[in-house]
Amino acid sequence: INCLSWLTTFFSLRKKRSKRKTLQIDFLLVWDREKSYKIAVKDKKRSYLT
Repeated sequence: INCLSWLTTFFSLRKKRSKRKTLQIDFLLVWDREKSYKIAVKDKKRSYLT
């Protein structure tokens, strides 16, 4: 999965679902796949690619 496309999908989902529970579930599912995305989600203002 491309990091940029993943972030687009995540933030679009975030706009639709602004509840913390949903975000946590999505975050855990993605974090299970690629642990590197944990940094991308945590530091949104910083560079997405690490």
